[in-house]
Amino acid sequence: MSLAGSRWTDMDMKPKIEEWQKAYFAGLIDGEGCLSITKCKGQLTIVIGISMTTPQPLYDLRRYFGGSLIKVRRGNGTENWKPIYMWRVYSRKAEMVLEAIEPYLTVKEEQARVLREFRDHQKENIRSRGMSKKDDSHIIAFRECMKQKIHFLNRRGTG
Repeated sequence: MSLAGSRWTDMDMKPKIEEWQKAYFAGLIDGEGCLSITKCKGQLTIVIGISMTTPQPLYDLRRYFGGSLIKVRRGNGTENWKPIYMWRVYSRKAEMVLEAIEPYLTVKEEQARVLREFRDHQKENIRSRGMSKKDDSHIIAFRECMKQKIHFLNRRGTG
């Protein structure tokens, strides 16, 4: 089985996902995953990812939602560390994942709300020919604010 990222050209090729699987994937993301906003190709976009040493759940996520899956070796190669497998989806694919798992999230419920608000804002403010630079600056400022908010929610530690 290849670890390279896959691209789905036909949404009907993906298997139907059951409700229990959505809940399972939400639990994985609640426990091991990250919901964030990052810059990709010069634009802010949503990203959902999981990093873990057990690859099978990540293969399943890729089978249902697409995205990329890579294997990363840790240390300098002499340690007995297991490799880490990292699955990521961006933009529309991340939105599909969010739509499927959001009702089941508990720990990352607030991050999911921020990502949904960010995507809704993107859809409402698609560039049109008549948009002024002033309007652009307000949109960019709002999106940067959302990025900072998600980074605050994702911070480590208790304080």
